Amino acid sequence: MVRYVRDNFFRLLNTRLLALGLTLDTDTANEHVTLWLETVAHQRIHDTTREKPALRLIDERKALQVLPPKNSTDNAFAGQQELISFSQWVESATTTSCSERV
Repeated sequence: MVRYVRDNFFRLLNTRLLALGLTLDTDTANEHVTLWLETVAHQRIHDTTREKPALRLIDERKALQVLPPKNSTDNAFAGQQELISFSQWVESATTTSCSERV
């Protein structure tokens, strides 16, 4: 889990929900993450780039290329890890014991 997301989104939301007697699940995380990304994560000054990620993405979109089709026979990406959705990530984070997450 990315430390910034864990410490600034996941733990805070989980703590708020636990105080209300609720459990963080995928649907709840998905409901909250878009607002958090737009108002917090993408608006902060990034430590490395010294830029807001939202503004940097505007410039970087000009250089981004289209991904190859999923069923491509091109082996250029062979051996790379498959990306997972945010929902899958939250599920794995919530099912992992506390000692495994630290």
